[in-house]
Order: sequence, then structure tokens, then C-alpha cells
Amino acid sequence: MITFAEYRQSIFRFCHNSIKEFKNEKPDFTIATIGIYCDPFLGEILINFDSPTNSENFVKEFLDQGPGWYGEDQHGKYNNHCPDFEYFGYKKMEIPEWKDEFEISDQIVIKHNLKKMEIDLSQVNNEVVYKAFYDFLNTIVQDLINELSSDEDFKDLNIAPPLRVGLQIADSEFYNKYWPVQLKQENQLAK
Repeated sequence: MITFAEYRQSIFRFCHNSIKEFKNEKPDFTIATIGIYCDPFLGEILINFDSPTNSENFVKEFLDQGPGWYGEDQHGKYNNHCPDFEYFGYKKMEIPEWKDEFEISDQIVIKHNLKKMEIDLSQVNNEVVYKAFYDFLNTIVQDLINELSSDEDFKDLNIAPPLRVGLQIADSEFYNKYWPVQLKQENQLAK
């Protein structure tokens, strides 16, 4: 059984600390997007960073393919595909228990918020698994967004507004979402 509550704090700390480390190791890198990328079947969570230039080039490359190939919000178009970020896999957290659970059986039990979900992988599309992981990780991403907006550790993060923070589940057709984040800070690149 995968009990999400057992991993919540360690995943949040991993994301928080990875952003701080990136800020300290690459202070001159301008961040346009921070993406949390999860592959439930491999038991991996990666933190990723994209620059405005890389994002713009990605959008130009795939613009003729249509909006399913890039993200778009009220601020414009952007790269929403973590594997194409400038720093994909900057840091990786491995959770071997998740991978082990999927390798042992097609019968998976996931516990989240006192609710138990039983999934028979031989009977359902993987999107059912992706949704469960997305719903869990989204709560962490929202807490991370709140922290980025208010924590002194991030006031001097070098960003190009609007900073976007998002979550992408590997191989999912549906679970890839980014949110614009307003930071209280002086170090924003002028548009």
C-alpha cells in the first residue's frame, strides 16, 4: 500500500531545499518556470527550472502544432514540458517503495486523506494512477507556491515575471498544470 501522508513532508522539503540550492548555485540564472515532475511507476520526483529564452524557443518550435504542445495562460505562452526545461532533473528524489509497489502486483492500494483507493492496473488506464498522484502532489505544490510568495529564503530569487510553478505527471495526457506566482521581491527581470 502507498500511503501518501508518509511522504508529504519529505517531498515538500525536497522541493523547498532544491529551489534554495538552485538559487545559491546559479544566482545569475533567470527562472521563468519551476516544474515538479513525477513518474509514479519509477518512484521519482524531479525538480526542474526553465529560463525565459529556453521557454520562448520551445514555444516557437511547437507553435504550429497547436496549444496542446505548450502552456498558455493570461500572461502568454510558455514551455510546460519539464523534460524540455533548461535544467531538467536538476535534483531527483527517489521513492523506491512506489516503484516496488507497482512491480509487485497489478493490484495497487493508495491511501490519501483517510481515503483508500484500490486500483487494478490490468483493468484501468494509467491515468487513474496519474490522477491519484496528481491530487496528492498538487497539495504540496500549492503549499510550495504559498511559501515562495512569502518566505524570506526566496525574496532574492532571480525570476522573469510571471514566475510559473507547476506539476507534471510523466506520460499523462491530462495532469500537467502551471500557476503564475507573485513574489514579494526586488530581483525581478523587467518585462
